[in-house]
Amino acid sequence: MASITAATNVLKTALAVIGAGALAAAAFGLITFYWHANASDRRDSASPKELLHVLNWAALPATQNFKVVHSFQSARSFTGDHVDGYCISLESVRLDADWKTAATLEKPFLDAVVFGLEFAAQELSCLPSSEELVARKILIKPFSLHFNSAQPGAGEVILLDPVTKELYFVSFKV
Repeated sequence: MASITAATNVLKTALAVIGAGALAAAAFGLITFYWHANASDRRDSASPKELLHVLNWAALPATQNFKVVHSFQSARSFTGDHVDGYCISLESVRLDADWKTAATLEKPFLDAVVFGLEFAAQELSCLPSSEELVARKILIKPFSLHFNSAQPGAGEVILLDPVTKELYFVSFKV
């Protein structure tokens, strides 16, 4: 009789654990569904204050007057996949030695920059094309690039046209 009571208690505990796990999984699923259902892209809504980090990363004076010409911020997927892009008009340009041209950037890094640009250009037409990188002698600062099996998987890239004083920023994760 004692063994039946012990077996019943083990069964009750096992069913309680399974029920709690199912409840947690259902709650997780509902939260994930709600999060994805309410996520939306933001177009032309970035303020200059939100983009001060871009000027700081580019080592450009963040105290200058600048204008956000266009912006796009995609909704984040559950794994963080996204594409963001900003086109910024600057008042002044002061360059440091970290900028490169398309001709001086190593091929895998240039390919990653072009990939990010083409990915973001689907949503933001103000970004320069890969041809313009060379023709307009746009300066490149590959701030952060991550590769998966030699393919670009994520990155933050800053581009600068010193003639027009246009600053471009692309962030992507695929």
